[in-house]
Amino acid sequence: MKQMESMKLALGTACCIMAAVCSGDETVFRDDFEGARKPGWTTSSKRFSYAPGEGVGGSQALVWDGPGPVESRELYSYTFPAECGRSYSYTIKARSAEDIVGRVYVRIAGVKANGRRAFTLNGMPIINNHWRRGRKWTEITGCTPPMPPDIKNGIVEVSLLDRTTGKVYFDDLVVTAGGRTIIRYLQSSAYRDEAVDGTVKFAAYYGIDPVQHPLASRRAFFVYKGVDGKERRIKAQEQGEMFFTATIPVSDMAEGRNPVKAILTDAAGTELDLASLPFTRVSTLPPRRVRFDEHQRLIVDGKLFFPLGCYGGGIDDAKADLYASFPFNCTLVSNPEAVERARKRGLKVIFGTGSSAESVKRAISKWRNDPTIIAWYTADEIPIGFAKRQEKVRELAHAADPDRPAFTVLDKPMDTRDLLATFDVIGTDPYPICNPRPIDICTGWPLTTRKMTFGMRPIWQVPQAFDWHWHRRNFRHGMDQHHFPTREEFMSMAWQPLAVGVKGLIWYSFNWFIKDIPQDEYEATLAYFRQTVTDIARYTDVFLSVEPIEPPTTSAKGVTVRSWRLGEKRYLLAVNTKTSPVRAEVSAGEVKDVHVEVGEKASVADGRLVFDLPSLGFSFVRY
Repeated sequence: MKQMESMKLALGTACCIMAAVCSGDETVFRDDFEGARKPGWTTSSKRFSYAPGEGVGGSQALVWDGPGPVESRELYSYTFPAECGRSYSYTIKARSAEDIVGRVYVRIAGVKANGRRAFTLNGMPIINNHWRRGRKWTEITGCTPPMPPDIKNGIVEVSLLDRTTGKVYFDDLVVTAGGRTIIRYLQSSAYRDEAVDGTVKFAAYYGIDPVQHPLASRRAFFVYKGVDGKERRIKAQEQGEMFFTATIPVSDMAEGRNPVKAILTDAAGTELDLASLPFTRVSTLPPRRVRFDEHQRLIVDGKLFFPLGCYGGGIDDAKADLYASFPFNCTLVSNPEAVERARKRGLKVIFGTGSSAESVKRAISKWRNDPTIIAWYTADEIPIGFAKRQEKVRELAHAADPDRPAFTVLDKPMDTRDLLATFDVIGTDPYPICNPRPIDICTGWPLTTRKMTFGMRPIWQVPQAFDWHWHRRNFRHGMDQHHFPTREEFMSMAWQPLAVGVKGLIWYSFNWFIKDIPQDEYEATLAYFRQTVTDIARYTDVFLSVEPIEPPTTSAKGVTVRSWRLGEKRYLLAVNTKTSPVRAEVSAGEVKDVHVEVGEKASVADGRLVFDLPSLGFSFVRY
């Protein structure tokens, strides 16, 4: 969705580059759309046809001609057999002969034996309102991850969002298959895969035929060089259908850079696959301007930093001054003028690099010596099929810049496992208001993300600061019932993720908010936007504290609680994630009195904290 703004368009459009990274070396199907329609194609629409002379070099092309909108999704699909462990990719050329209003997708899907789709992944770029009449041939590419064992077929298709109009020609479709893969990646919990002391978690993610190799017959191991120079081979401490993990004391590992290996065997000890990850034990961490510590907290210039900002920091000096009047400490932007405006106002920058290797190299080469930049925003809402390509992009970013992390934002928290090797810090963007989704996904998504990343990556959240109607009206999906988040919704979406331990908040989007908020709502919404940010900014040192404290508990349904200690002071946050009022009694160790810092009133009864929380209410207290 965030492709609406030009900054985000750069990320989405760049996904079409370097198709060879994710494509295989065996051609499964090729169609130049010459002659009659080949067997295997099906369509749900009469608006697909073949057009002689309109293809590449004057050849024949497939054309979708939509002079008027329709109320149902239109498809043109090709089905092919798929094999477990192989990834599939495609390339196709497209050009628009009329202005596009709406969305035209080229997608690839995995289909189970029962006919149900396990996944459907959009290719990049998406054909949308930015495609105007006369656009030249543009290559679109898409990929799958290695196919899970329950997949029987793949589908490549052109799919149109209902109410879309325009005219698009397609030519030169090629579908390829990659080699078989079992272990997809091996990753560690240590930033840049290096540590001085403590423990490091290692996780391997894999896929294998459960009929041929039932889980009970599999054996999983990690191998590393011990402190005595001898090879250690340990059993995985946790093993699931598609993963295995182990936590290793750094003190037991040899100093220097050495491989850690993940090995999967059958019951007889025959090796099924192996993956290797270079890991470095150092006596002292190298000096870095930006890094994450062992508690997943961002460190900037030697100090703890809780990112608090927005996509966009004002499109001119006046709006940048307004942005700087909030207690933000950073902004996410992608052009030199915006960086300069942020620098002049003392703000740090998360820089949008685009997601291709070329754009990332170009951005890092230009900006890596600029102390204003604290992270590279390298991917936005990418399909899981691009995992291998983005893994290489992250490796490139690490090689080009020894300091800053690669930041990715996803709109599907379950996808974070497939994409774990592509980012250093992950954000999700659960935009629930008028979407429609329940607002408690602002709690559920970071919890799911933590589980799917094995607890190995820092999490920043992207709360909603826009009205969905502003986006959907652009492609004839305007909404009769819609609104910018209310004061209660806006605050809840910010405080919910804090109660589950996120380490940063980046709202989407300040520039869009300023541009499209109705004038009669401007002052009120700006006020509670400012209040929310101000209240949170006062306590970021609390939210980053890792001092030991007894975890709080409550039996109240829909209420999330979390506590922190900062010196002699104890703090607790209780958030009602539901739209009905609730009373929550919270056990949090010895409690004698309570002081409300932000939010609803609280009391003490029988040694417990008591909160009467209204719909979406929260209370942040010191006790």
